[in-house]
Amino acid sequence: IFDIYEPTTPAVFKNFVSYRNGRSGMAATVMGMVGYENFTIAENGKFSFDGRQVRAPWGTAFMRDSLLVDQSTIDQHPSTVDVFADGNGNLLGQMTPQRQFTGLFLPFLTGLLIDK
Repeated sequence: IFDIYEPTTPAVFKNFVSYRNGRSGMAATVMGMVGYENFTIAENGKFSFDGRQVRAPWGTAFMRDSLLVDQSTIDQHPSTVDVFADGNGNLLGQMTPQRQFTGLFLPFLTGLLIDK
């Protein structure tokens, strides 16, 4: 929706489903006090969650009570789960011939709380 979203008061998005949309299930390039609750994100073409940077006090940017699935065995090729960034921005994981650079792209710095 916005490349940079830093609301002055906490914003919480609830009850969202993204399934096989051909890109990222959810993208949050730069986020402030933004929470995501009860999200179901699965089988998207690139990333299930693509988050780059958090600019908010600890605990005000979060994902809670959500399910993120990179890829299941619903289609013809084997299932893989690829996590490509750690807390320092180092890339991790593996590529597959069918898909490249998939999985969870987590923020480079601390600040995103993942709960349940």
